[in-house]
Amino acid sequence: MTAIHGLVGDDYFQDNCHWFEPWNDLIIQETVRQIYAYNKTHARSILADNSHWNYRMPFVNVNEINKRIREEKKYQAKPLYCRGVQAAFEDNLDQSVYYFQRAHCIVPDIMEETGASMEQTRLDFAKNPWMVGEKKFSSLWYRVWCCKGEMYRRKRDYRQALTYFQKSIQAKPNQTAAYLLKGITCRIMKGESNTRRD
Repeated sequence: MTAIHGLVGDDYFQDNCHWFEPWNDLIIQETVRQIYAYNKTHARSILADNSHWNYRMPFVNVNEINKRIREEKKYQAKPLYCRGVQAAFEDNLDQSVYYFQRAHCIVPDIMEETGASMEQTRLDFAKNPWMVGEKKFSSLWYRVWCCKGEMYRRKRDYRQALTYFQKSIQAKPNQTAAYLLKGITCRIMKGESNTRRD
């Protein structure tokens, strides 16, 4: 249940102590297996008399569990992503980047998966009366690309950052934020390139 060196990954646990619900059967299976192993090794029961136990081991389909967990993670990440979009629409870059980073940590490909479908995000927003109106959606999407680019820049994924800054610039050429952040990114990349050559 743990990774190398005993470090727990997020494939099993949603936080520091709670595993994802779909793993219940596997946890039960492993617990019962360890109890029987202890009983056999020590010739006595770790629990009260279990000679009358009639426990049937649950069937564990790991592929199905992983599929359910992916859906659960998307369910957790999507509201964060939408809040990031809303913050971008409000021209709040830092708050948008914060929510995008949180969503990205839960589902790494959510930026591309959801970002590739502006229409799907628009539908998600339509379900919430507090979100930005339909008419503003397309005209403000350039800010979303800019904030996504900044998220990747802070993660030091400069090539991905440039991709989104360029999308933002193409969508709205008469802006300053994406140009500025693109310039900073290019300068960082040039500096790192010179350092490698040295």
